[in-house]
Amino acid sequence: MWVRVDVCDDKRKVVFGRLDNAPLNDYGGKIELGSQLMVSFAKIREHRKPTEFTPQ
Repeated sequence: MWVRVDVCDDKRKVVFGRLDNAPLNDYGGKIELGSQLMVSFAKIREHRKPTEFTPQ
């Protein structure tokens, strides 16, 4: 999943943002493109800044 981060809470070690792609799993229909999420730092595998993406 790709999450577009809105807020990073270093104290609680979580980020808040919106899902930026359609999820591969169903999740019972609870998660879809644009869903608001809270993700712990431990679950983040890769981080990119907006400037690291190339326009397509």
